Amino acid sequence: MRTAIVTVVVSFMLGSVAWSGDDVVSLEEAERLSDERQVFMKELGISMRTIKGFLSGRNDAEEALAATGVLKDAASAIPRLFPPGTGVDALPRTGALDAIWENWTEFEMAAQLLGERAAMLETALASGDGDSQAAAFQALGRDGCGGCHSVFRAEDH
Repeated sequence: MRTAIVTVVVSFMLGSVAWSGDDVVSLEEAERLSDERQVFMKELGISMRTIKGFLSGRNDAEEALAATGVLKDAASAIPRLFPPGTGVDALPRTGALDAIWENWTEFEMAAQLLGERAAMLETALASGDGDSQAAAFQALGRDGCGGCHSVFRAEDH
Protein backbone atom coordinates (compact mmCIF):
# COMPACT_ATOMS: atom_id res chain seq x y z
CA MET A 1 0.00 0.00 0.00
CA ARG A 2 2.78 2.43 0.91
CA THR A 3 4.39 1.82 -2.48
CA ALA A 4 1.18 2.79 -4.23
CA ILE A 5 1.07 6.02 -2.23
CA VAL A 6 4.68 6.84 -3.00
CA THR A 7 4.16 6.05 -6.68
CA VAL A 8 1.26 8.50 -6.73
CA VAL A 9 3.41 11.13 -5.01
CA VAL A 10 6.25 10.61 -7.50
CA SER A 11 3.82 10.75 -10.42
CA PHE A 12 2.25 13.90 -9.03
CA MET A 13 5.63 15.50 -8.57
CA LEU A 14 6.73 14.66 -12.09
CA GLY A 15 3.56 16.16 -13.49
CA SER A 16 3.21 19.22 -11.29
CA VAL A 17 6.69 20.66 -11.36
CA ALA A 18 7.16 22.74 -14.44
CA TRP A 19 9.79 25.36 -14.96
CA SER A 20 11.99 26.23 -17.87
CA GLY A 21 15.71 26.70 -17.87
CA ASP A 22 17.02 29.42 -15.62
CA ASP A 23 13.67 31.08 -14.91
CA VAL A 24 13.35 31.98 -11.25
CA VAL A 25 9.99 31.05 -9.79
CA SER A 26 7.82 33.42 -7.76
CA LEU A 27 7.95 33.33 -3.97
CA GLU A 28 4.49 31.73 -3.87
CA GLU A 29 5.59 29.05 -6.32
CA ALA A 30 8.87 28.57 -4.42
CA GLU A 31 6.92 27.95 -1.20
CA ARG A 32 4.61 25.46 -2.92
CA LEU A 33 7.52 23.61 -4.49
CA SER A 34 9.42 23.56 -1.22
CA ASP A 35 6.41 22.01 0.53
CA GLU A 36 6.07 19.39 -2.22
CA ARG A 37 9.80 18.74 -2.14
CA GLN A 38 9.69 18.09 1.60
CA VAL A 39 6.85 15.58 1.20
CA PHE A 40 8.74 13.93 -1.66
CA MET A 41 11.98 13.62 0.32
CA LYS A 42 10.17 12.30 3.40
CA GLU A 43 8.67 9.57 1.24
CA LEU A 44 12.14 8.67 0.00
CA GLY A 45 13.24 8.41 3.62
CA ILE A 46 10.34 6.05 4.29
CA SER A 47 11.52 3.93 1.37
CA MET A 48 15.01 3.78 2.87
CA ARG A 49 13.58 2.71 6.24
CA THR A 50 11.50 0.02 4.51
CA ILE A 51 14.63 -1.40 2.90
CA LYS A 52 16.55 -1.21 6.16
CA GLY A 53 13.67 -3.01 7.82
CA PHE A 54 13.99 -5.84 5.33
CA LEU A 55 17.73 -6.08 5.90
CA SER A 56 17.00 -6.24 9.65
CA GLY A 57 14.39 -8.96 9.19
CA ARG A 58 11.30 -6.80 9.82
CA ASN A 59 9.91 -6.40 6.26
CA ASP A 60 9.60 -8.80 3.37
CA ALA A 61 11.61 -8.79 0.16
CA GLU A 62 8.67 -7.61 -1.93
CA GLU A 63 8.33 -4.45 0.18
CA ALA A 64 12.07 -3.80 -0.09
CA LEU A 65 12.06 -4.27 -3.86
CA ALA A 66 9.09 -1.92 -4.21
CA ALA A 67 10.79 0.71 -2.05
CA THR A 68 13.97 0.38 -4.08
CA GLY A 69 11.96 0.88 -7.26
CA VAL A 70 10.50 4.06 -5.81
CA LEU A 71 14.00 5.41 -5.12
CA LYS A 72 15.21 4.44 -8.57
CA ASP A 73 12.23 6.07 -10.29
CA ALA A 74 12.28 9.17 -8.08
CA ALA A 75 15.91 9.99 -8.84
CA SER A 76 15.07 11.45 -12.23
CA ALA A 77 12.47 13.77 -10.67
CA ILE A 78 14.82 15.37 -8.17
CA PRO A 79 16.33 18.08 -10.41
CA ARG A 80 12.85 19.25 -11.39
CA LEU A 81 12.09 19.84 -7.71
CA PHE A 82 14.82 22.48 -7.46
CA PRO A 83 14.15 25.36 -9.83
CA PRO A 84 16.10 28.57 -9.25
CA GLY A 85 14.56 30.67 -6.52
CA THR A 86 13.72 27.77 -4.19
CA GLY A 87 16.85 27.80 -2.04
CA VAL A 88 17.73 29.22 1.35
CA ASP A 89 17.94 32.78 0.02
CA ALA A 90 14.24 32.78 -0.85
CA LEU A 91 13.07 30.29 1.78
CA PRO A 92 15.20 30.14 4.93
CA ARG A 93 13.27 27.04 6.11
CA THR A 94 14.61 24.97 3.21
CA GLY A 95 17.93 23.21 3.31
CA ALA A 96 18.63 23.75 -0.40
CA LEU A 97 22.00 25.47 -0.69
CA ASP A 98 23.06 27.80 -3.51
CA ALA A 99 25.62 25.13 -4.42
CA ILE A 100 22.77 23.38 -6.28
CA TRP A 101 22.47 26.13 -8.88
CA GLU A 102 26.15 27.05 -8.83
CA ASN A 103 27.02 23.41 -9.66
CA TRP A 104 23.91 22.33 -11.53
CA THR A 105 25.60 19.60 -13.58
CA GLU A 106 27.06 18.04 -10.43
CA PHE A 107 23.64 18.23 -8.78
CA GLU A 108 22.05 16.41 -11.70
CA MET A 109 24.82 13.82 -11.56
CA ALA A 110 24.20 13.33 -7.83
CA ALA A 111 20.52 12.65 -8.52
CA GLN A 112 21.49 10.24 -11.27
CA LEU A 113 23.85 8.46 -8.88
CA LEU A 114 20.94 7.90 -6.51
CA GLY A 115 19.11 6.09 -9.31
CA GLU A 116 22.19 4.05 -10.19
CA ARG A 117 22.78 3.00 -6.58
CA ALA A 118 19.10 2.10 -6.22
CA ALA A 119 19.37 -0.06 -9.36
CA MET A 120 22.40 -1.78 -7.87
CA LEU A 121 20.43 -2.46 -4.69
CA GLU A 122 17.52 -3.77 -6.72
CA THR A 123 19.86 -6.29 -8.35
CA ALA A 124 21.33 -7.25 -4.97
CA LEU A 125 17.88 -7.72 -3.45
CA ALA A 126 16.84 -9.94 -6.34
CA SER A 127 19.98 -12.05 -5.86
CA GLY A 128 19.08 -12.99 -2.30
CA ASP A 129 22.71 -12.55 -1.19
CA GLY A 130 22.65 -10.81 2.19
CA ASP A 131 26.22 -9.52 1.96
CA SER A 132 25.68 -7.89 -1.43
CA GLN A 133 22.36 -6.49 -0.23
CA ALA A 134 23.99 -4.88 2.79
CA ALA A 135 26.86 -3.48 0.70
CA ALA A 136 24.49 -2.09 -1.93
CA PHE A 137 22.27 -0.51 0.74
CA GLN A 138 25.30 1.09 2.36
CA ALA A 139 26.44 2.46 -1.03
CA LEU A 140 22.94 3.80 -1.69
CA GLY A 141 22.93 5.69 1.60
CA ARG A 142 26.50 6.92 1.34
CA ASP A 143 26.68 7.80 -2.37
CA GLY A 144 23.03 8.22 -3.32
CA CYS A 145 21.47 10.11 -0.44
CA GLY A 146 24.65 11.27 1.28
CA GLY A 147 26.37 12.26 -1.95
CA CYS A 148 23.75 14.92 -2.49
CA HIS A 149 22.98 15.92 1.09
CA SER A 150 26.65 16.36 2.04
CA VAL A 151 27.20 18.95 -0.69
CA PHE A 152 23.82 20.50 -1.52
CA ARG A 153 21.87 20.49 1.75
CA ALA A 154 22.38 22.71 4.79
CA GLU A 155 23.61 20.77 7.81
CA ASP A 156 20.82 21.93 10.11
CA HIS A 157 18.04 20.41 7.94
